[in-house]
Amino acid sequence: MFINRSQFHKGFTLIETLFAVLIFSSALIALMTIAGRGISATADAEQETTASYLAQEGIEIVRNIRDTNYGNSAPLWDTGFSTCTQTAPCKVLYGIGATTPTLVSCGGTTCPYVAYDAQHGVYSDAGIPSEYLRTIYSIPAPIPMNSTITTTNEYEIVSNVSWVSKTIPHVVTLNTILKDWH
Repeated sequence: MFINRSQFHKGFTLIETLFAVLIFSSALIALMTIAGRGISATADAEQETTASYLAQEGIEIVRNIRDTNYGNSAPLWDTGFSTCTQTAPCKVLYGIGATTPTLVSCGGTTCPYVAYDAQHGVYSDAGIPSEYLRTIYSIPAPIPMNSTITTTNEYEIVSNVSWVSKTIPHVVTLNTILKDWH
């Protein structure tokens, strides 16, 4: 009896099929891992960008307070932010109907979460607490010894925004120097 060997090689063997499935599965797992990391990196970047905007807003609010003091002929240029210290930081109070935001003491060393107003799509002091904590404080510049001035004419303004993502704490800190330029 003559057996044609080509009859035995018409299809894949079980081992060849399993090996092909293994290679395909490995490639699919690698692609899914890369896609998952990309999605995670995008979410992290979004959180960091939002925190940066909130920190920058804190700095801009202090600048606005200083400039408004000049416009309103306030007795001191640093009224409204000089009491915000590292041990007693301030939070932003937007105020309903207010034309400009103000800083108010947090009442301790930590401030409450910045609220998110989902209806208007903005962060404010009214709405659902977001994942971000923002503290703003000022550090007066030291007065030189043997100086004739008795008050500082310069502050370092620090705006910290912190949040926790996947059990990992994150912080964005921005600072600037404000001077009595009047």
